[in-house]
Amino acid sequence: MGFLDWFKTTPKAVDTAANLIEKGASGIDKLFFTDEEKSDASQKLFRLWTTAMATTQSESTARSMTRRMLAVMIMGEFLLFLLMAVFAWPFLREWSLFMLDCARALGNLVLAIGVFYFGPYCIGNYLKKQKKTD
Repeated sequence: MGFLDWFKTTPKAVDTAANLIEKGASGIDKLFFTDEEKSDASQKLFRLWTTAMATTQSESTARSMTRRMLAVMIMGEFLLFLLMAVFAWPFLREWSLFMLDCARALGNLVLAIGVFYFGPYCIGNYLKKQKKTD
């Protein structure tokens, strides 16, 4: 076993090296998300999301009814805080600012409800209108 024996190659070694290079190249390719792949993934995600929302909206279970009631109550409370702040502004500015702070505390929750609960309904209606015009 000399120093030059290290440079000898066998068919198995060549195959192993080729597989290693191929796996490395595919791994590097997977690191970069092309615009086409992003578009495909977005379309699949949107289809899954609208399907999930359609099935959960049509439910009449206690859970979905509770979810619906909570969404309406939180949105109503948010709007009530805003209206109270507007009407109180000329008379009690500190109280009005307190009401705005209360509304601001509900801001993220209202945004989440608006996007995930009421959003699919609006998107579904928009898509139905687009199909009718086409």
